[in-house]
Amino acid sequence: MSGLNTDVRCAASTVASRRTVAVMGAIAWLGAFSWSACEQAATATGTSYGAGTTAPPPTSSAAGSTVTAGTAAITGTAGAKPGGASGAPSAGAASAAGSSGASAAASGSGVSGAGAAGSAVAAGAGGVGTVAGAAGVALAGAGAVAGQGGMDSAGVGAAGVAGGAAGGASSTWKRSCKSGDVGPCASFIPSNGMEVELGPYGAVMEPNVGKGFAYTVASGDSDDNAYCRSFSSAFGEDPSASDMLLDTGSLDFTLYTVYRPAQFKDGEKLPIITWGNGTCAQPEGYATLLRYVASHGFLIVAPNSRFVGSGAEMRKGLDFIFAANEDPMSPYYQRLDTTKVGAMGHSQGGQGTVATVSDARVKAVIIWNMGTSTTKPFLAVSGDTDVTGATPSGMGSAVNRATVKAAFLYYHMVPATGSASGHLTLMTQPERVVEPATAWWKYILNDDAESKAYFAGTSCKLCMRDDEFEFGQKGIE
Repeated sequence: MSGLNTDVRCAASTVASRRTVAVMGAIAWLGAFSWSACEQAATATGTSYGAGTTAPPPTSSAAGSTVTAGTAAITGTAGAKPGGASGAPSAGAASAAGSSGASAAASGSGVSGAGAAGSAVAAGAGGVGTVAGAAGVALAGAGAVAGQGGMDSAGVGAAGVAGGAAGGASSTWKRSCKSGDVGPCASFIPSNGMEVELGPYGAVMEPNVGKGFAYTVASGDSDDNAYCRSFSSAFGEDPSASDMLLDTGSLDFTLYTVYRPAQFKDGEKLPIITWGNGTCAQPEGYATLLRYVASHGFLIVAPNSRFVGSGAEMRKGLDFIFAANEDPMSPYYQRLDTTKVGAMGHSQGGQGTVATVSDARVKAVIIWNMGTSTTKPFLAVSGDTDVTGATPSGMGSAVNRATVKAAFLYYHMVPATGSASGHLTLMTQPERVVEPATAWWKYILNDDAESKAYFAGTSCKLCMRDDEFEFGQKGIE
């Protein structure tokens, strides 16, 4: 094994507003959030794919700039800005979520932002708006969209994007998004208050999509479920926090939440990742992680179910998204690379992730806090006081035995908020995990050399970070 570090510790961070629930003898944690914004976006009028729209995802044109910022920085953490360029992503296509109904924009005049637009045609509910000419291309099916290139269009559903040669997507993407915000988002604030800069693509959340690919509702999947309520109360958390945790609002437990880039590059096809929730958790409980990975050029399909240990719902999510890629009426039509597919999940969702390995479509996995190895390339993650009982030596041994590319991360000095804090690092301290997780996917699915440098060699980016975690790998040279 190369790059195996031992006896590593990290400084604790202050984490606020934690909510904890038990997960099959493990735990799932979920930050407080509101689904009101999701409810507005999830009308799904006349479509099985997008949230109330048949418009395709936005595309940046040759005339409209694409986002050029480097990898994301994290602010509010004692000046630490991992991953390269700090600050928000810049340049690209401007976008914003907005009103329902229909409106139109005409060339040049009556527009938002500077710069000369070509002609503009905006669409109403479920339709497609297009702007052509010097300002680039805009596709709208959702929300008012205003760009530096000069256009304004409106529709209903998922967020649209306008490309502008003169200016940037990040200038109108929402900053400081929180759980429940559909976006487009340039940065995100998790429950611990540490704002995380998203990647160059920005991120959009599309809840309650995938009609036609519904799965059977689990017995525990209901609002105010007694089982989940007893799980939550067993840990003695603030009752009001537990109430927020268990309020699933308009979440349809038979459908999916999609996290995708706020803008796509012409001709680019995105890798696909299927996600699995921990017991009694839901996708927005992992809002920072899922948006962050999406903002670096991935599409994530997450079953809304809180009981996915069999992996069946995660595989069904792939069925949905593969079909969407082949359907001309889908907003994802021909925008996905079905040869690049990963799976990841937390706790019970980690169990479901291991189960997906039998699916030939899945090429690699990340196992969060449930298991230490599998038969396809894997990154296993755990930490101090994880209820799974994982240890650095045990994880190192599992990696050494692997016959595939394998790595592990074991976090130390996690917030001492309960008896199993190390089970919750991706939720309570998402700023610590988003970068290695994204690097894994970029390396494994995209063969990205810069991302490989996180794992390969004795001087890798995850090596010798003795104040944070223990790391080991095998087969990554």
